[in-house]
Amino acid sequence: ELEPVLLKALRKLAAKGIEIEELASLDADFQDVTIYATEGDQLAVGVTAAITPIGAESNRRWNTSKGTVWLTATPITKPDSELVEIADLEVYGKTNTALGDTLIVVLSSEQVKAVIEQELVEDFKGDYDRIIEKALKGLGGLKVGRLDFAFDVAKVEHGSVQVTGAGLFMPVSAQGKVAATVAPPN
Repeated sequence: ELEPVLLKALRKLAAKGIEIEELASLDADFQDVTIYATEGDQLAVGVTAAITPIGAESNRRWNTSKGTVWLTATPITKPDSELVEIADLEVYGKTNTALGDTLIVVLSSEQVKAVIEQELVEDFKGDYDRIIEKALKGLGGLKVGRLDFAFDVAKVEHGSVQVTGAGLFMPVSAQGKVAATVAPPN
């Protein structure tokens, strides 16, 4: 769900206007955002855009540069914290044209990178609390065949977020007691 949120934030930045010293002002059209898990516990963020530099003195529109630029970032959490932050956001790419490099310059700018970093921060405390509550409720009266289980969970802890091919994974451990009752055969 981060992709549409990030795209909306980039479009909002473009509406305010992006100015980069070496390019003057820009007409930026952010078209798509794609996020994948990669090796090394990183996320790959692809931003598809069309960027048109506008000459500062003449307001002349230069040719539009279109394409997708990829960034990598490392999601970071502390054990038992529900806040995922981003570190080491880097832009990758080099093209064989000045227009192609315009996309890289724009995505490498501090103002664009700041928006991306800010939107990739996620506080999932509410979601985490709801999931734990549902899990505890589900464990309240668990039946397996003739066995009735009653769980008394005293403590739930979680580790740091890990990036996997399916998305983000968080190891969770619980401590407590369980009582099992065997129902008489029918």
